[in-house]
Amino acid sequence: MEPKRYTRKRNELLNYLPRTLTAEQITEAKKKAVCALTGSADDVTLDHFIPLEWGHGGEYIGNIYFIQRKLNASKSNWNPFKWIKKLALTGHVDMKRWDQLVLSLAAQNGLNVKEFRRFVNWCEKNKRSKDQLMADNRPSLELWMKLQNHHP
Repeated sequence: MEPKRYTRKRNELLNYLPRTLTAEQITEAKKKAVCALTGSADDVTLDHFIPLEWGHGGEYIGNIYFIQRKLNASKSNWNPFKWIKKLALTGHVDMKRWDQLVLSLAAQNGLNVKEFRRFVNWCEKNKRSKDQLMADNRPSLELWMKLQNHHP
């Protein structure tokens, strides 16, 4: 997908996804941000663990973290659990930091790591379009939890 079209689609989806952090909060956090995977403060940017392009996630604590721009570009809209396997082979990330990130995001979502992984994988397999979000913009975690109660 060409960059402008990708950005437009992403921004359209973000309008319907949970967004509890203000631009000011993000700007303030970025001032002291370090890459969650390398510990470097050089050229860090905000990343959405669950890619916005999937029609899930959003801009809230539990889905965002800071990462070096080059790593963010390599992640793009990949499933983060698949992406990290590929990235781990390069030696460019600290896998202990990855484990800490996943543990932290899982806890922020009220899940354990195994549940969080299942949730992220469910989001990837059940992508939502802008039209689907317009019809039902309940948070992804709420939708997934409801399914878990019906299908243990």
